[in-house]
Amino acid sequence: PTRDDDDDPADDDDNDPTGDDDDDSTPIGDDDDDVVGGSCLASISNMSESEPNDTEANADQVTVSDRGISISGEVDGCANGYDGWDLFEVTWNCDGDAAVEQTWVGGASDIDFYVYNGSGFTPGTDGGDIEVSGIAVSLTGPETGEFAVSAGTTYWLAVGCWEGAVADYNLEVSF
Repeated sequence: PTRDDDDDPADDDDNDPTGDDDDDSTPIGDDDDDVVGGSCLASISNMSESEPNDTEANADQVTVSDRGISISGEVDGCANGYDGWDLFEVTWNCDGDAAVEQTWVGGASDIDFYVYNGSGFTPGTDGGDIEVSGIAVSLTGPETGEFAVSAGTTYWLAVGCWEGAVADYNLEVSF
């Protein structure tokens, strides 16, 4: 087979309707014959959290796998310790540097985000097992940071309230 960039299904290029120079329809732009890889898209998909979602077993499943996400929710259990968590499980099929921004309304609530990978989520023990660089922590928001996303790796995004009033939040991961 040749890579001559035409629509002939006998060779190794655009034989699918996406025109993404490979033989797989997703993710668009990965330019090879694998299902995973390529850069994450700059667009954002919106979702809302649903309860209960405070453990890995009942974490909200994020179905978007090739772009950023914006999650809105309400966190409670703010009693000078992480009494309530919102967990989100996502496996991106792209590689990229993810920027995280968490905002909330509710005055002086201390709402934090953590990023975990396959080693699991242990509530209230530390700041997660993924290094989130450049994190800016604030009692009034926003909190921001960055982490590297690897295709095929499952991540848990955790939102918890350390202290303050119950608050609505928005957690956005963008590329």
